[in-house]
Amino acid sequence: MTLQLETLHKLTLKIAQRIDNTNIEELLSLVQLRDDAIESLNAKSIISEVEQSLLQQIRKEDDLILSRMTALKDEAAEGLNKIAKIRIQKKTYEKMYAGDSYFFDKKE
Repeated sequence: MTLQLETLHKLTLKIAQRIDNTNIEELLSLVQLRDDAIESLNAKSIISEVEQSLLQQIRKEDDLILSRMTALKDEAAEGLNKIAKIRIQKKTYEKMYAGDSYFFDKKE
């Protein structure tokens, strides 16, 4: 268990050090590793002092990582909103012009 927490701690620090360049895949792998660690901790009856210390160090980076996750979520939501607006504009434009209309060119 301690090895799993040490791995989680190292990854957490690595991501925290370069948080502005962290992508969603890296954050997802961190979340998965954290979930696995939580499951392992829940299965244990006693958590050692070393493990408690590692957990406290990991928790120190939570706010920073959470803020990056929120920023990525907001960025994705903004992109989805733009796509939705474009679709609405396209549908509106297509409705204005009937498909069965004809245009005639006149030669002069």
